[in-house]
Amino acid sequence: MPLLDILYLVFGLLLLAMVSASISRKVALPYSVFLVIIGLLINLSETLFNQTWLIHDFHLTNELVLFVFLPALIFESALSLDARSLLKNLLPVLVLAIPGMFISMLLVGVGLWYSLSLNIYVALLFGALISATDPVAVVALFKELGVTRRLMTLVEGESLLNDATAIVLFHIILASALSAGLSVDDAIGIAPEFLRVFIGGIAVGAVIGLLFSEMMVRFYHGNDTITVVFSICLAYFSFFIAERELHVSGVMSVLASAICLNLVGLMRVSHETSHTVHSSWEVLLLICNSLLFILIGLSVDIFNLIGSWDSVLLAVAAVLLARAVSVYLFVPLTTRFFALPKVCLNEQHIMWWGGLKGGLAIAIVLSIPDQLPEKQLLIDLTVGVVMISLLLNATTIRHLIHCLKIDRLSNSEWAEYQQNRERVKLSVNDVLERFNQMKLLDNQLQNSLGAALENDLKQVRLDFSKVQRLEQVHLSALNAERSELEFLHEIGLMNYYTYVTFKDILNEDSERAIYVDDPNSHDINHQQITENVKHNRFIRIELFLIRLLSKFNGTLWLLVKYQERRFANRIQHDIAGILMAHEGLKEIKRNEAILGGDKLSKIKQIYQTRLQRRQKRLNGFKQMYPEF
Repeated sequence: MPLLDILYLVFGLLLLAMVSASISRKVALPYSVFLVIIGLLINLSETLFNQTWLIHDFHLTNELVLFVFLPALIFESALSLDARSLLKNLLPVLVLAIPGMFISMLLVGVGLWYSLSLNIYVALLFGALISATDPVAVVALFKELGVTRRLMTLVEGESLLNDATAIVLFHIILASALSAGLSVDDAIGIAPEFLRVFIGGIAVGAVIGLLFSEMMVRFYHGNDTITVVFSICLAYFSFFIAERELHVSGVMSVLASAICLNLVGLMRVSHETSHTVHSSWEVLLLICNSLLFILIGLSVDIFNLIGSWDSVLLAVAAVLLARAVSVYLFVPLTTRFFALPKVCLNEQHIMWWGGLKGGLAIAIVLSIPDQLPEKQLLIDLTVGVVMISLLLNATTIRHLIHCLKIDRLSNSEWAEYQQNRERVKLSVNDVLERFNQMKLLDNQLQNSLGAALENDLKQVRLDFSKVQRLEQVHLSALNAERSELEFLHEIGLMNYYTYVTFKDILNEDSERAIYVDDPNSHDINHQQITENVKHNRFIRIELFLIRLLSKFNGTLWLLVKYQERRFANRIQHDIAGILMAHEGLKEIKRNEAILGGDKLSKIKQIYQTRLQRRQKRLNGFKQMYPEF
């Protein structure tokens, strides 16, 4: 196809996608599903009108998905993923992405081998390529509907890791399917080969990510566009080098490189530059998703699917059953065995139904060599499962979330919502009064608008207990701290590492209730935190490395630089903590007139203790190192 025709089609499809984005909001359909339907309609119209249009030659290929779309989609997801939250939930994510994925592959493969009388290796090949989840549309809905942060981390983290698992298992089983057998030596070598590809991808991505981050910082010079271009180059180079040159997992390489850029590169540039990088990747994500989902629709032969509807339905049933086993079996076992916070049954329902299949499965099945006789059947099954997943699961997940009440506000969230509405009322009344004074509004209209606003507030008013009111005050204080944190990072008083650390602490405080009836609760929590610090593996490793390097004269300069950086971070942490604690205390004092009493004084005491501890630590440091 000539280059000009390709450009016409690409920009024409993008224009169509942007129009569709506006329409999809009005018809209450996920954006990605709406694009798939548009692709289906274009493809169907060609067949019905017996016309071969220009777009006929523009279709989805294995190389297009793997080397154009996949690196960008994985990199953006990893860049926006909360790395700390992922580390906290890494065990259940890994269990779902590796053993859960393996069990799902076996169940789907055995199910199709039994029901469709397929060759066992071909059936397992389908199980490997279809078991990976692609919850792009669901994650967007989660953000819109206010699903818990942990559930988002579990679903998105699993999807990133099991993409790599699916590709590795697919290539291992494909070799067996083409050779019509699996020898004992091949079976023994599966586990080492999987670990080589999986861990090798992480290592390659980490090295490339650290190298690019260092280059980006050194050539940065306040130019935001340079940083954006560096990040784009990093996404594709990490995938190309890992996948094509070193034959390890390109997905894991991109994932590791994005996390390294986030933790090592972006924390050393300005807040505005970091925001520009994230905004630019959101645009790239929109472009890639728009083209990918339209092309998925264009790649579907409706009449082929109708002809093999019974096989497709059996495949869908096998996939849903296997997904249910991996979620309902492995998630509770993992949380119980490793003493992790539980994932409630309703959240497990969402993880099961939200395990969408997408463009990666189609890309993998298109890469099967033509010498495999069952290739066309596997393509039909894969496309059928993907289409039903997008048209059924993605369109109903919103209703399922609502029926399971996962999108309902808690009492504390309702209290915060109500308090913010009351603040809006005060602001609106102030504006109305100013308009009245400037003769832009008469008294009658001002009173009418004020009464309407008051009536609107009464419709959502809830009565809260004393403890719930205290939780409301606590949340208000935390929000004041967050605002101060954003301001301090924006003006450059703290680096990205300190900013992320405090953000994580505030998120944990929001999820942990204050036991105001227990006067020793804060002391107990502080003692637990101190014990956790003492037994922190990373801190123990850090101290071990410092002691080891201090024995060599050649490493003294490195230790000096490292200690200077640690001191600077420590000072930033304490200064920011003092300013944030002051803002929290101001917010608590604003609520004293409403609540008062001893209960509120206990919350104030927590903040005062925190403030005094940070001031004491900072003064002690100043006395020990006055020059620094």
